[in-house]
Order: sequence, then C-alpha cells, then structure tokens
Amino acid sequence: YKTVSNITGVRGIYNKIILNTEAAAPDIENKINHAFQRNAALQSKDITVEVKNDRVILSGVLPSFQDREEAMETVWAVPGIKEVDNRILISAPALEEIAV
Repeated sequence: YKTVSNITGVRGIYNKIILNTEAAAPDIENKINHAFQRNAALQSKDITVEVKNDRVILSGVLPSFQDREEAMETVWAVPGIKEVDNRILISAPALEEIAV
C-alpha cells in the first residue's frame, strides 16, 4: 500500500482482497485423519475426530500421555485449526502387565 501510494499519478488505492481462512469441517477432519495416518506413533490408534464450527474434538483411548500429546501436536500442525477439545483418555495398564 505504502509502496504505490507515492508513485506519481496514483490518485487512490482500493484494496479489495478478501482472505478466506475458514476451512470446511469435512476438509479439516480429513486433513487431521491423514496427518494421524502419516504419524507412525498414531496411525494404528483409535482416535475419533469431530469438527464442530471452529472446534476440533478428539476422543478415544490411548496407552500413554505421550501419545495424547502427540495427537494434540499433530492436530495443531494442520492449517485452519482454531480450537481443540482433547477428550482422549489414557488407558490403565492391565494387571497382568504390571505383575512381574
């Protein structure tokens, strides 16, 4: 704007550029699911993704807090995300896994 306003003969500048940052919910959901498939730590996990308005809702059960955080980081890396409600639960290890 400032660059062209000082050019001789320029009498006015009209900026009619409109940025559309809203992505469609199915598009965001697909991008997140594809991102989970590309992530080796999460590709075999059962994570449900739901998009409502500007909010992504994650649900499911993962074996560790690290996996839960990895899911969050993966979602935030997808363009167009504004809010994430992480409802993923951490599974308790089975008793036979604890006993040695």
